[in-house]
Amino acid sequence: MDSTSPPKHRDKKSKKHKDAPLKRKRPSSSPKISKKPRLTAIAAPTPTTASAENASPFRLTTTSLYLSVSPRYSYWPETTFLHLLNNSDPSARLTSEQAARMRSFTPINGLQKDHLNPLLMSYYEPVGGVVIAYSNIRFETDKARIIAESPFAHVWVTVDFLVWAPKKGSVLQGWVNLQSASHVGLLVENTWNVSIPKERIPVGWSYHEVREGFVPKKMEAPKERVEGSVEEGAGMGMEYIEYAPEHDTGGWMNDSGEYVDGLLRFQVESVKAMGHIFSMDGSLLNTEAIENAVFPGAMDSKKEKEKKKKKKKRSKEGERKHKKSKSTA
Repeated sequence: MDSTSPPKHRDKKSKKHKDAPLKRKRPSSSPKISKKPRLTAIAAPTPTTASAENASPFRLTTTSLYLSVSPRYSYWPETTFLHLLNNSDPSARLTSEQAARMRSFTPINGLQKDHLNPLLMSYYEPVGGVVIAYSNIRFETDKARIIAESPFAHVWVTVDFLVWAPKKGSVLQGWVNLQSASHVGLLVENTWNVSIPKERIPVGWSYHEVREGFVPKKMEAPKERVEGSVEEGAGMGMEYIEYAPEHDTGGWMNDSGEYVDGLLRFQVESVKAMGHIFSMDGSLLNTEAIENAVFPGAMDSKKEKEKKKKKKKRSKEGERKHKKSKSTA
């Protein structure tokens, strides 16, 4: 081989695709659209004067979502099948059941069934809380977008969500449903579980395996408040039942000498949420914030003050009894 001749390069690419047909790239007819939910507005904000402890865990959030509409719900029956719904010929007219079923196949119903209903009572990260309800569904445009060969149409919609989103430091109240030497269990809004470990229970509280003279409270459906009634717990679904010592599993006694039962206030320490699993850890150590928290529908300030005075008297009596028991021992 002549050393002066240039080396031969094999064009592998041209040889490999010599007889292959040319492929043409499909030009993008529309710009790319972000599919991430957009938080557009938050209604009913908490007052600026209210502290974080008194902030309500419920809030109304307006969010834009990019959702798909299945072919079954991609038309408006009133306009597409008007000749079937309002046919003057009785033989060709649909029955009432058939007409009602056909009218249900609307884009709004499709979005509710496929996307919005599965979100109910579950934690939804874009809104930062548990979706309690939704309303006021509206389309941002009058046209949907079909991507490639997909039979589904995609469209932006705006929805109002009622969200339950407690935050760390907020004060809530729940019904005591479990007590042990290691923790206190609560049920908030008759739905969500709260655990208060022993480390976050005040030092002055004590656990008793047998509660002598304890009269438990029963949680029932709310009752109508009788005019002129000043009984504590009236209209709150609390009713005293007969105490059965053989069914007693033990419980905590607070520093006032009262057994812990019924509604109990606590401060949110942490929130754990994932899908339909939602739980909280609480604390009872910040007594000042817990006692000063105000809840909707609570008793007026006069009754609240009287209640606090009674608690102070009971706490003093409890301290005296504790000192006497120590001296006798």
